[in-house]
Amino acid sequence: MKRCTIAGRIGYNIRWERNIAGLSQRDLAERIGIGQGNMSRIENGKVVPSAVQLVLIGRECGVSPGALLAHA
Repeated sequence: MKRCTIAGRIGYNIRWERNIAGLSQRDLAERIGIGQGNMSRIENGKVVPSAVQLVLIGRECGVSPGALLAHA
């Protein structure tokens, strides 16, 4: 069984909100100024996004940064 990490939960929330917003991973990455590979690592829980990235991701997805941290 795979362990659920904080980074993994945040990544899941970002992926969820990105999909609801109708954005591709590449589109979101470009809008916040990072590479698509970095966005993939964030969504897969390998990297924790910075506070600035959380604010930018939330803005692009139409949610608060807190929503991206929910249940993390």
